[in-house]
Amino acid sequence: MPLFGPSNAEPLFSETAAAVQDEIAAPVEKSAMEKFMARKLAAAQQALEGVAREDYEQVQEMTAEMIDLSRHEAWERMASARFVQDTADFVTGAEFLSRMAEGKDAEGVSLGFMRLTLSCTNCHAHVRSSSVANLIPKPPAADSALLLSALEK
Repeated sequence: MPLFGPSNAEPLFSETAAAVQDEIAAPVEKSAMEKFMARKLAAAQQALEGVAREDYEQVQEMTAEMIDLSRHEAWERMASARFVQDTADFVTGAEFLSRMAEGKDAEGVSLGFMRLTLSCTNCHAHVRSSSVANLIPKPPAADSALLLSALEK
């Protein structure tokens, strides 16, 4: 069946539908997000160090931190359909990496870190896309404060 219905019908997947998937429900203040993402990046860098040194305990600790950050309430408030999927892919990749570290599987850990990194780059490409990057609404101060509270743990 073609992606389009009869010639007078709307496409089954329109640009409007794509825009709705990209719409962020409650974007937080940019500086709060940058601090939050810096913490995720630091955990990812420490996980990479663990991968390189075959320090499986460090890999597990850092993946647990990344998963916790990804499940933070403020993160969930920003959820668009696409963002939810990107986050789920990230968490799935982190859980896989953690399982491989638990099994002390060096090749599995390397694969897991690559998979995790791919989920990061896919999400960041999505966020940089024009439909998301052009969203500049003023976020509620409470959401920015909530996100920053995750950094205090």
